[in-house]
Amino acid sequence: MLTDVSIIPAILATTEDEYREKIEKVSTCPGLVRPERGRRAEGWVQIDIMDGKFVPNKSVGLDVIRKYPTILQKEAHLMVEDPSKWVEDLVNLGFERIAVHAEVDRKEAMDAVDLINKLKKKSILALNPETPVEQYKYFEAVVYGVLVMSVHPGFSGQEFILASVDKVKKVKDYALPNTFVGVDGGIDENSAKLLSNAGADYLVIGEHIINGNIAENLEKIRQSLRD
Repeated sequence: MLTDVSIIPAILATTEDEYREKIEKVSTCPGLVRPERGRRAEGWVQIDIMDGKFVPNKSVGLDVIRKYPTILQKEAHLMVEDPSKWVEDLVNLGFERIAVHAEVDRKEAMDAVDLINKLKKKSILALNPETPVEQYKYFEAVVYGVLVMSVHPGFSGQEFILASVDKVKKVKDYALPNTFVGVDGGIDENSAKLLSNAGADYLVIGEHIINGNIAENLEKIRQSLRD
């Protein structure tokens, strides 16, 4: 029985109203918010940031994110062409982990990773479904983790790509020891169990958690991992 996999809700929002509704919903969910060590929370939230160029969709900007703080620890998923230009502002907004895509210009991606590390935050390399695991080798010495995309990034509600399960296994075999491996996109109770068995350390889930009762949706996912 595997119960140590972290479940992280994802917020993909294209309007301020949508962002406010989602961040308030996850920030008040008892299944996510268990304050420890002062004002820090045990739970995490991943916030998608899209520039309309790297992916054909555009999210709310940092001005909106700044307006609605959360006790949850924050991970940013940068779906942008120029991730290094976003890093300092994200760190100033309290983001602890930042995912940069391997598919952007390699120097640009490396500059972003180096800056994240310099600012003492955790850098994560995101791999699109079609991107081979071997791209990780260029970053293996400097990134904290790998985020396997199990959908094509940019839009919520997509169907889970089953080949992602084998990709997670390959990343776990290929990556340096103790590399933190996450999966993002289209995950439900069934695919969560498969990914957990494949060795994933955390699962990023959007609609299957946020739509409806978050606490109940979380428990369904967690129960699937216990079964």
